[in-house]
Amino acid sequence: MWIVLFWSRLLVEKFMCLLKIEELQEKIKKITGRHENLITDEFIATRINNKLQELSPLVDKLNIKSVHEQGTGWHGIDIIVFYLLGAERIYTTDVRDLLKMDIIRKVVLFLVHNLANYKIYEDKILFLNEHVKKDRDLFLKSINTIYCVNDKFENLKDFSKEGFDLFYSDSVLQRFKVSDLRKYIVSTLSLSNDKSFHLHKIDCKDFFSIRNKKIPQLYYLRINDFIWEKVTCRKLNYQNRLRIFDFVLLFERSLGKTRTRNELVNNECLDYIKKYNIDRLYSQHMIHQIATTAFTLISSVTLRDDI
Repeated sequence: MWIVLFWSRLLVEKFMCLLKIEELQEKIKKITGRHENLITDEFIATRINNKLQELSPLVDKLNIKSVHEQGTGWHGIDIIVFYLLGAERIYTTDVRDLLKMDIIRKVVLFLVHNLANYKIYEDKILFLNEHVKKDRDLFLKSINTIYCVNDKFENLKDFSKEGFDLFYSDSVLQRFKVSDLRKYIVSTLSLSNDKSFHLHKIDCKDFFSIRNKKIPQLYYLRINDFIWEKVTCRKLNYQNRLRIFDFVLLFERSLGKTRTRNELVNNECLDYIKKYNIDRLYSQHMIHQIATTAFTLISSVTLRDDI
C-alpha cells in the first residue's frame, strides 16, 4: 500500500508543477491547519534549544555578525535564533514564499512566556515582542533581516553587495538539483570574506519516509535516474539523492577544506542496501557512506581545525 501512496503523491505534485499551481499545496495546508498543528510549544522549545546549543559556540568563537540562510521555510525559528545570538545582518532566501508571520508571532510568544529559561536574551526577546505585531516586512526590518524569494542561485550577488560570515542551511541542500547546488556554492564565493564558512545540516533520506514510516528511507535510490528526473518537481518534491561523499566533493572543488560530523547511519538502511544491491551503483565507496541518512557539512577556504 505504501508504494501506491508514494507514487501517487509524486505524480500529483508533478501534475501541480506542470499546471504551475504549486501554491495550491500551501493553501491546502492553511485550510487544514497543518502548520499551526505542527508548531506546538514542544516543537518550538526543541528547535530553539537545539539551535542555541549548536550555534552559540560557533557564533562566539568566530564572532559571526552576518548570516546567509538558504531555505527560510515557514516558521522562522532559525532567523530568531540568529538574532538572539547577536547577528547584526541576516539574509534569508527560499525558492517559494512560505514564511508565516502568524507562526513567528507564536514563536515570540513562546519566548516571552518562557523568559525565565532565556534570561540572557531577555532584552532581545522583549524587543521582538515589541515589534512582532507589525507586518512581516516591517518586523524583519526591525531585526535587520532581508527575506528574498529567489530560485536563481547564481544571482545571490545581485541581492547583497556585502559578504557574509556564515552560510547556513538546515535540511535544504538535498532538495537542490545538482546544477543549482553548484551555482549556489560558486555564488557564495563572491559573498565571502576572509573568515566565511559554510555550515549545512543535510538529510540523505527520502523525505516521504519521514511522515510515512512504512516507506524505506532509501527506497528512492532504487528508482532509475531518468524516471526520477521526469516524475519529480523542482519546487515541490525534488531530492537530488546525492550521498555524503558527493556533497563533500562538490564543496571541496569550489571551497577547499571540507569535513563532516554527526553522521547518522542505522542498521535498517545498511540491510536495505545489501538486500537490493544498491551498493553496486557506488562501487568505489563504503556501504556505510551510502547508508548515511543525515550529517553536518562544514566547509571554508580557510577552515580552522577547532570548528
